[in-house]
Amino acid sequence: MPTYDYETALNRPSVTHMNYMFEFFSALRWWTLEPCHDLVKNQADSWMQKMVLAKSATGDLAVAYLPDNTAITIDMKALPAAMRAEWFNPTTGVYQTVPGTVPRTDLHTFARPATGKMPCCC
Repeated sequence: MPTYDYETALNRPSVTHMNYMFEFFSALRWWTLEPCHDLVKNQADSWMQKMVLAKSATGDLAVAYLPDNTAITIDMKALPAAMRAEWFNPTTGVYQTVPGTVPRTDLHTFARPATGKMPCCC
């Protein structure tokens, strides 16, 4: 594994990506999130493709991460009401809003935008 001096390390792309993640979680009540992976209904078999989901105890906030999956199917009955959803790209810091609201029905599939790996934030 290569080593870098301080200034070189600060110019690595991962520093920018970590800043995007800091900004993402700073805008959320992240401390209220609890793992709830059982709500993911199309879980991948490969551990490299496993998706994760966390939600608040009240269910008014949920965040999921898709490593490289094309879609995630979530059991929406575990959430108290219809929700708005956004995709966030941790490599660019760009958000993409899902139009309308997602109803509190049985299952809902969120298809990842074609613009790259983006976890879902509901």
